[in-house]
Amino acid sequence: MLKKSIPNYIQRIAKERGRQIITAGGKDEQVLEKSAWGHSAFTLNLKRGLKEGNADLNDDDVITANELGSFLKEKSEV
Repeated sequence: MLKKSIPNYIQRIAKERGRQIITAGGKDEQVLEKSAWGHSAFTLNLKRGLKEGNADLNDDDVITANELGSFLKEKSEV
């Protein structure tokens, strides 16, 4: 949820350093790949989410980590 009451909230927090880790699976899990994709299903959906903007779930032109995580989780369940 964005803090709509704070002016320029996204711009202000985007200047802060932070780290988050997104993984395609666990240590012993198989990766789904197809030669037509040129990479894994995870990478395909990561690119679709970020480059194509599909992970912007509330259409505010900002993709948060929560939105990206939700988008990738939904795609992994299909």
